[in-house]
Amino acid sequence: MNGSQAQVTWKVIPTCPPRIVRPCERCGRPRSFGCSEKFRVNANHRKLDAWLIYKCISCNRTWNCTIFSRVDTRHVDRSLLGRLQANHQPTAWAYAFDYELLRRNGVEVEPTIAYTLSGEDLKPYSDEQGCVTVLLTAEQPLFVRIDTLLARKLGLSRAQLGALFTSGGAAIDPASGCALRDKLKRDVMILIDRATLRSYRTETKEPH
Repeated sequence: MNGSQAQVTWKVIPTCPPRIVRPCERCGRPRSFGCSEKFRVNANHRKLDAWLIYKCISCNRTWNCTIFSRVDTRHVDRSLLGRLQANHQPTAWAYAFDYELLRRNGVEVEPTIAYTLSGEDLKPYSDEQGCVTVLLTAEQPLFVRIDTLLARKLGLSRAQLGALFTSGGAAIDPASGCALRDKLKRDVMILIDRATLRSYRTETKEPH
């Protein structure tokens, strides 16, 4: 591929927090639970307990995900405590995407999540030459594969995308430290040759 001549940023934006799966006492079976974006906070004799509240999507039964348990209130940041008490949505999302916290609470995270993919599209069938560098980034770590995101944004099938990479028409920057089939957990830089991409898009356009 020729040297990079342009750069675009594609940002993955979740439209909701991930759901979790756990046994529902009311349903009597494992169910999906959605994040309510609300907290329960209890302070008693300088000891603080805080939970993020989830609801069963089938029956609305609630389950509390433990954030702190019996923590000395003097060790809790006042700003954080205020956000918990105010049901601050960005704080709720930060905890809902804390997969280690969810694991400690003994629940599974559903692998699928709704999201949008923003950023300037590469013009289909454009005559522009050279390479473009794509920065693929996300507001939160996701269980979505890099190849799924690229195929969607480039308008290719996963098979075509794989062929594009195999042919040398696209490559992940080694400094990104990930592979095409990895989940998007950090920023990823991808180099794409416009002419090679155009050839695969032409194949997609042609009737079979």
